[in-house]
Amino acid sequence: MNGQHGALIIREPKDNDPHKDLYDFDHPEHYIILSDWVHGYAEDYFPGFGTTLLNGILINGISHNLSTSTGVVKTFYVEKGRRHRFRLIDSVGFGCSVQLRIESHKLTVIAADGSNVFPKEVDSIHINSGERFDFVLRANNYKKKEYWIRARALGNCESYPESFAVLKYVDNLEGQQEHIDYQNLPMLGEFPDDGLEINNPETIGKGHLKDLPITELASLYVNKSILEAVPDYRFTVSVDDIILPEDPGQYHNYFVRLGNVATYGAFNNISFAEQHFPLLTQSEEINQDTFCDDRNLPDRCHGKDFCFCTHRLKVRLNSIVEVTLLGTEEKNFMNHPIHLHGSHFYITGIGSNSSSISYERQTESPPYKDTLSVPGSGYAIIRFKADNPGFWFFHCHYDYHHAAGMSAVFQVGELSEMNKGPKDFPKCGNYLPDIEY
Repeated sequence: MNGQHGALIIREPKDNDPHKDLYDFDHPEHYIILSDWVHGYAEDYFPGFGTTLLNGILINGISHNLSTSTGVVKTFYVEKGRRHRFRLIDSVGFGCSVQLRIESHKLTVIAADGSNVFPKEVDSIHINSGERFDFVLRANNYKKKEYWIRARALGNCESYPESFAVLKYVDNLEGQQEHIDYQNLPMLGEFPDDGLEINNPETIGKGHLKDLPITELASLYVNKSILEAVPDYRFTVSVDDIILPEDPGQYHNYFVRLGNVATYGAFNNISFAEQHFPLLTQSEEINQDTFCDDRNLPDRCHGKDFCFCTHRLKVRLNSIVEVTLLGTEEKNFMNHPIHLHGSHFYITGIGSNSSSISYERQTESPPYKDTLSVPGSGYAIIRFKADNPGFWFFHCHYDYHHAAGMSAVFQVGELSEMNKGPKDFPKCGNYLPDIEY
């Protein structure tokens, strides 16, 4: 999609890293960032101008599928016989998750969304928009010098071409920056479906013994006071794609226009409408009509099944919050990546059927993340301590989904408990003239 992106990686001192004995190198070049490749501008597609999704996946911005590209691919150099830490980042903004595997190598996952986990060895990683995984690769397969790194889009993007990069063995990492001409490398067959997978929400509860749900990643550090407490707040949030007739007198952001109807995003049938001012730095403009929730809707929404307003979930500072997220897709191919700003959360439950929720919580060492793929027709349960005062966005990480209203905002604490902006901080406002029809 439009714009620039990159990897911002903050390393802790290696002596403080609990996994320091699991790898030999944490090389600055060893990050894999997945992104969209669209033959055109985002404005050509959204909101509402078409239904085309991405044309492919890029790996670090330069690689593509072998059938339509020429030239070089991104090359990752590893020193043979040594262990290398990699960071995998998904910045895909459209509606697709990605599966990544490295030919003839195991991946030992050691962190998820920046939080350390007990090491878990797998053959491939499923990753959705906004998620990050750290893994260790052992360069101990000496059958050849170059191996394919493979990334395929899933869900409603399965028909799009697979993308590739190259893992190359060398004797010394110093000075290795060239990219390989892949036309001289042997081609591969279909993407292999064997081996152990992690974080595939499409297979949860289906008895796939080689597919591990995200809850199989055990957090290295656990706060029992959060996990064992009775929550102060329990929210149930349905993740909704809503189709409505177009309103000729109004304009709202939407995904796709289909004839005289449009598709919108929502939580609990509320499509998030942004205010014309930032909530934190211009809180003096907040009044009793600023916010809504499913129990307090504006008058214009009474008697309707759907509403456009600023959806707020308000909680006390330092309270324990539990959220049950419900997928509402008829099929399981769209797994919305739900992201929370300002805090990580424990994933204490996940399942494939939102009409049959198991409330038996995982409290031993559940993963601690800030982004989670909710199974399309399933559910997920998260829990966190609201100890960071402010207004925090809670949204689907697919760009056009949260732009079209699949969002809410957590208000943590009272306005008096929040940090204030600088005295001369610039102000925003609504500078658009009224439109006459």
